[in-house]
Amino acid sequence: MKNMYRFSVSWIGAVAISAILLAGQTATAQGYAPEDVQFYEEQIKPLLEEHCLKCHGAKPHVKSGLWLNNREGILEGGARGPAVNLESPDSSTLLAMISYKDPQHQMPPAGKLPDADRAILQQWIARGLPWTPGQETAVVMHREESHQNQPSDHWAFQPLQRPDVPKVD
Repeated sequence: MKNMYRFSVSWIGAVAISAILLAGQTATAQGYAPEDVQFYEEQIKPLLEEHCLKCHGAKPHVKSGLWLNNREGILEGGARGPAVNLESPDSSTLLAMISYKDPQHQMPPAGKLPDADRAILQQWIARGLPWTPGQETAVVMHREESHQNQPSDHWAFQPLQRPDVPKVD
């Protein structure tokens, strides 16, 4: 009986230690190195805010369905598919768009980014698209003032009404 108790205690201890170690590895795998988050905050976020978010993140309906104000939106992509390929960063659609090699697809439309900015974006993608955990970029949402975009106009917010009963012959 004594040996059985020792076996139970040591087995439970081993499972608990394994669970703690695995949880630590998962948290590390999902997080970003502090220098990567700092790189995003100081280099990427201002660049996106200045050149990209007016069309791809600051309006209720973004162009081409591409949201650049959150990591998931970049990975999901828009009309042309994922904007970033983490397995092959150099083949990312985002990099192709900012390269101005295709005359039909040039971003930003106001003019080609300087080489230094394009290199920063390329480095960001190569680092695995680090992002500030739990945050989207701080941009004021500019809602269109049209009547149809007001949340209070949505059918779910309208008062209930009894419809007219149709006459049956």
